[in-house]
Amino acid sequence: MAVAVRAHSRAPQSPRWLVGWRWGLRGAGLLACAAALLLTPEIVASALHGGEPLTPIGIESLLAYRVLCGVAGLSLLGLAELLPRFAPEPERLLGPLCGLLPLGVLMACVSLKSVLGPEHTAYTGLVREDSLVEYATSVAYLGAGWVAVVVALGLRRRDVRALAGLWSLLALTLMLASLEEISWGQRLFGVQTPELFTSNVQGEMNLHNLPLPQRCLHGAYIVVGLFGGLAWALVPRWSPARFREFARWILPASSLFSYFLPVALFYLVFDITPQRWIGSDGLRFGFVSTFDQEPAELLLSLGFLLLAVQGWARLRLPWIGRSQPGSSSAPGRLRISPR
Repeated sequence: MAVAVRAHSRAPQSPRWLVGWRWGLRGAGLLACAAALLLTPEIVASALHGGEPLTPIGIESLLAYRVLCGVAGLSLLGLAELLPRFAPEPERLLGPLCGLLPLGVLMACVSLKSVLGPEHTAYTGLVREDSLVEYATSVAYLGAGWVAVVVALGLRRRDVRALAGLWSLLALTLMLASLEEISWGQRLFGVQTPELFTSNVQGEMNLHNLPLPQRCLHGAYIVVGLFGGLAWALVPRWSPARFREFARWILPASSLFSYFLPVALFYLVFDITPQRWIGSDGLRFGFVSTFDQEPAELLLSLGFLLLAVQGWARLRLPWIGRSQPGSSSAPGRLRISPR
């Protein structure tokens, strides 16, 4: 008697990296949602204040942070469910992930300001001078500068001197921006402002707040923001392959537009808002304040950091190199192969 053997088809197994990332995102999302639900004023008061009740400002600040935790938790849980769509081609995941981070920064700022007020101390304490945001901006510029040095050295070893020179110049500029952001460590080391900088608008030891650079600073942010956000559109598909390859090495990818374009839009709003829409407290449209410059600068620094990582990925990651005109099958290539 023949025994029919039924073939049981196995469901395709997910890659290990996908399983790990999904569980990590789920865990982080659940923790953030739990914090949003459980961090009540009573619990915080008993845990951190020895049972003393929170002040009204503390209660308002806690409410804002609970809202941010809830939004972040739900976003992470949603991202964990979207990951399987990108499993066959992990490079497709980079663009969406990169584009979501500026949205998170924007949502954090808007949520805090909406719940607490445009210039509440819980918000301004995060974005004022010598704050977490300012030092994060400096660290992002410094990291971008070091990665740009690595890219420049890699291009130099591959004998692509023009690109190596451009990346070296970018690395130097980014490192100078990092030092300028923290006034060359003036307040970290307790250095008095030298007489050379007595005309500095903020009384600091930096160049960008001297009278002449200060007048051009916002315009420079607008130009850099527009160029970084829209330069990818200047490279048409019908242009020569060699030109496209060169442009992709020096221009931010289209997935990074959300790091540059909002900075240009912010400074356009800040500088050209009609006087009738500027309140006596300096708020534009009753919401945009001078304190918002620091988050905008943080966004720009993260954009340059990812631009540098983009260049490094072209050098090091094979699945990035295969999808670009620099691959061995592309005509007119610059012969820059990943290693």
